[in-house]
Amino acid sequence: MRKLYKNVLIWATFFSGIIITNCIFYRFADKVLKEERKKREKAERYKSLLSQWVNLKNSNRTLSEYFSIRDVKTIAIYGYSEMGRQLLDELSGDSGIDVLYFIDKRARQYKEKDVNIYMIEDELPVVDAVVVTPICEYNEISTELQKKTSFRIISLEEIMFSI
Repeated sequence: MRKLYKNVLIWATFFSGIIITNCIFYRFADKVLKEERKKREKAERYKSLLSQWVNLKNSNRTLSEYFSIRDVKTIAIYGYSEMGRQLLDELSGDSGIDVLYFIDKRARQYKEKDVNIYMIEDELPVVDAVVVTPICEYNEISTELQKKTSFRIISLEEIMFSI
């Protein structure tokens, strides 16, 4: 009888270990899948944004149209990333829109001489609007900016799909 009890205990422990291991694995796998889904959704949003930007260019439309209609003459760009620098290039020249500076959480890392880059905590010069280029983080960034400024806050995504 003791041998039977011992065998049952061994098998119960064995199957408990399998169940616990599976639970841990599935929780980990679920977390990884959620992160991958989030990355894929982010990539899709940026792909859609860039596609719209190309469509606007091919139609000889410019982003300055958005600002002109809304009487925005000076802006700051949040995000000194590829999107932010591309937006600066688009608005440089005779667009009628002055990009006065960038805002970026890693501002201290950049050593650019021809562009002013501030952190959100800095004293920000007055502009008509701030364009947020990290479109997937727009809500969080907008909330943070609203605590600090009274500037109009606009998502790059809103601009692209409003023209």
